[in-house]
Amino acid sequence: TIASLESRAAALEDDLARQRERMDEDREAEAGRLNGTIDELRERLRAEEEGLRTAGLASACKVKELEDVIARGIEERRRMHEIIQELRGNVRVYARIRPFLPGDGLPPGDSTSFV
Repeated sequence: TIASLESRAAALEDDLARQRERMDEDREAEAGRLNGTIDELRERLRAEEEGLRTAGLASACKVKELEDVIARGIEERRRMHEIIQELRGNVRVYARIRPFLPGDGLPPGDSTSFV
């Protein structure tokens, strides 16, 4: 009775110790697995950050390139506008109508005049 209870208690204590050891081993294994996952995720995060940084630099270069194209387009438009304005003025001067003077448009030797 007492001896059987003591042996039963000893067996239970041994069983409890074995279960604690298994739990500790399982906890350590789980912690190792989780640490591995954390390291893997950190590495993926670093790679993604580097990719975004590279993409950001490429985007900045593309934006600068497009801004330069726009600036050249604006300069070309202004230059062409000035040329068009100058040509318009030249056409106005060339096509300016002046009153007929006596003898304008008459064949040589014709003395008819318009009033």
